[in-house]
Amino acid sequence: LEFVAAHRTDMRGWRIVHQTGHQDEGSVRARYAELTIGADVRAFIADMATTYAEADVVVSRAGATTAFCTTASV
Repeated sequence: LEFVAAHRTDMRGWRIVHQTGHQDEGSVRARYAELTIGADVRAFIADMATTYAEADVVVSRAGATTAFCTTASV
C-alpha cells in the first residue's frame, strides 16, 4: 500500500483490487481513502482465477500456491 501511495501519480487510471483478509480490511480501506485512491478492497476474493485473468499486474506474497495460481490463470 505504501508503494501505491508513493507512486499514485504514475498509477493514474489503474484499477486496484486489494485482498486483505478480514482483520485488515477496515484499516486498508481507510488508508486508501486517506490517500484519495479509489480501490476495490475486499477481505476475501472467492473467484481468484477470474481476478488473476483480468489483471495486467499482480503484486502478491510469495508462496507456492500463489505462484501456481497466478501462472495457471494465464
